[in-house]
Order: sequence, then C-alpha cells, then structure tokens
Amino acid sequence: MRQLGLEALYPQPKLSQRHPEHEIYPYLLNGVKVTQADQVWSTDITYLPVLKGHYYLVAILDWYSRKVLSWRISNTLEVEFRVAALEAALLDYGKPEIFNKEVTTWVDWYNEERSHQALEYKTPNEVYRNSKLTLKELQS
Repeated sequence: MRQLGLEALYPQPKLSQRHPEHEIYPYLLNGVKVTQADQVWSTDITYLPVLKGHYYLVAILDWYSRKVLSWRISNTLEVEFRVAALEAALLDYGKPEIFNKEVTTWVDWYNEERSHQALEYKTPNEVYRNSKLTLKELQS
C-alpha cells in the first residue's frame, strides 16, 4: 500500500485536542450521590447493525437501578422516536428529579455564539437567518 501511496483511513493521534478558546463545561452531576430510583435519568442512542445497514436504538435509563425505562428503534435519527421513548417513560414512571442530557447549553452556544471560519466567522444562526431573508426577498 505504501508503494502505491495509499494509507488506511482511521483516527490519527491528537485529533481530540481541545481548542484553547473553547469553554469547558463542568459536569453538573459530579459528586452527586444517586441514592434512589427516579432521582436521575439519562438517554442514550446507539445503533444496531443489521444485514443491510443499521437501526438506531434510543433508551431512557434510570441511573440508580440501571433499568431501561423505555426504548424505541428507528431507521432514521428523526426526533419523533426519541420523543416517543421519553414520553413513554414519563407516562409509565413519572418525572425524575434530574434528566441528564446536558446538551442544550452546548447546542445553543454552538448555534448562537461560536463563529465558524468556513462561515466567514459568522454563527450558524446568523447564516441561517440571512439565507431565509434572502430567499424571502427573492420571492417578493
């Protein structure tokens, strides 16, 4: 392979180095003792390989018992199957004290505050809104 100038594609060393300007978000459950069922739930998504591809599996988990409270399978990552799993868990078990998903803050920061070099140092929200305005102007 080397003689032909070919190389295997796999993660190279040090690709996960954090950018010095990016904020590190604290883990909010650090030090929290989970002492009972329904104190902390979380969600996880994985994939299930099948003969010609894969399906996505979402599960709602209780941290204390490690019980899978609800799950759904889909062939896409559309939001509906994830919402259905959460709604089923809430219907069957009630509301937990804490639902550990800690993603909303990061997504909001990414869309609203983080500028991207490929977007001429604009945020994704700026580019999205501007493209919608341009489309409306063209349709007028």
